[in-house]
Amino acid sequence: MDAVPGLGETRRTALLKHFGSVKKLRAATVEQICEVPGIGRRTAETVVAALSSRTPTTFAVNTATGEIMEEAVQQSTASTASTESGEPK
Repeated sequence: MDAVPGLGETRRTALLKHFGSVKKLRAATVEQICEVPGIGRRTAETVVAALSSRTPTTFAVNTATGEIMEEAVQQSTASTASTESGEPK
């Protein structure tokens, strides 16, 4: 949220307090964001555009080496599901 134009510390705090998390804010509509005191329609539209264009990335870490692996959570979840079902990877 730091990179959203026109969104200072006070507005970021108000949005997080109102929605409880960035995940919930990302799912909010422009109208819902406008309900937050101090947030106008133009700012709400900017927030929606900025948050929808960014996909959160989760990286896996090899605990033996400390290496950060660029593997999305969905990929590791899919391989875990196939292992649990008895199917080979």
